[in-house]
Amino acid sequence: MGLYDRDYYRDDHRWNNPFARSKVTILFSIILFVLFVIQVATQQTNMVGQVIVDSPLTSYGELQPEKVLTGEIWRLISHGFLHHPWNFLSLIWTVIFLAWLGRQVEDLYGSKEYLAYLLFTTFLGGVIFTIVATLAAVPVTLMGPAAAVTAVLFLFAFHFPRYYISVFFIVNVPIWLVIGVYALIDIALLVNTGNGNGVNVTALPKICVHVVAALFAWMYHTMTWRISNIFAIGKSYSKRKQAKKRGIQLFMPEPEPQPAGSAIANSVPQETHANNSEGFYLDEQLEAKVDAILTKIAESGKESLTETEKSILAKAGEIYKKRKSSH
Repeated sequence: MGLYDRDYYRDDHRWNNPFARSKVTILFSIILFVLFVIQVATQQTNMVGQVIVDSPLTSYGELQPEKVLTGEIWRLISHGFLHHPWNFLSLIWTVIFLAWLGRQVEDLYGSKEYLAYLLFTTFLGGVIFTIVATLAAVPVTLMGPAAAVTAVLFLFAFHFPRYYISVFFIVNVPIWLVIGVYALIDIALLVNTGNGNGVNVTALPKICVHVVAALFAWMYHTMTWRISNIFAIGKSYSKRKQAKKRGIQLFMPEPEPQPAGSAIANSVPQETHANNSEGFYLDEQLEAKVDAILTKIAESGKESLTETEKSILAKAGEIYKKRKSSH
């Protein structure tokens, strides 16, 4: 739309370097690998390779509902960074998934919001697992970012419903078919194959984690929620409360009167001749607005823009195109 023709926008290495737009994905993958190595290295096994004493990291980090209820609430988050030491394949698939689809979600929402999304869905999954396991009275534990992975997978599918995944570079499979198979595998865990028909109650807490994570992803996408905004609102409220105690009144300056017209005309100053001093001042206002919007995109992603901000970018793109073509 012309905005990408701006010199500082085009030269920004963040837009040309995929690693600069995947900082959280890379960091999270590294943490998973490092912690997995520590888990394996610090556990005790017997002569045939059977684990006789878990790693201290596993013991203090895995989600054990009964210990959460006694006050060890860090397990609601810490379990998402651990894996079963005997299940290396699960770790590999998690990292591949994040590098494949998760980094695209991070690019869409921005690193800050993506990190908040991963942590919140992990916490939400931990809460649901604890509640269901306690009510069902089953002695189960949880390790791995199951809730976060499910939430990212569904959020990606909501944004790109026609996306196809190439399986072994041979068959292209639609994203929703992948999700369907993913769901069927989890549902199959409910079937007790050991002693005839019945329900495997021990699998129920983890199934509920996946269901709630998928439901949250749908609400997050449909209602355009932003988790990082919750902390911003809390910080703003705290500042206003402190200012009120000190007798300082915070207020927003009244906007300058704008001529009647469309929403775009009211939000974006019209371009005038470069020799006009008033027009030069209005152009500076436009530059400042565009810079602020680009900063917001870098921090929170394109989806965080309001309709007014999108209109400003569109109008700015047209102006810069005209300027470039006139020189």
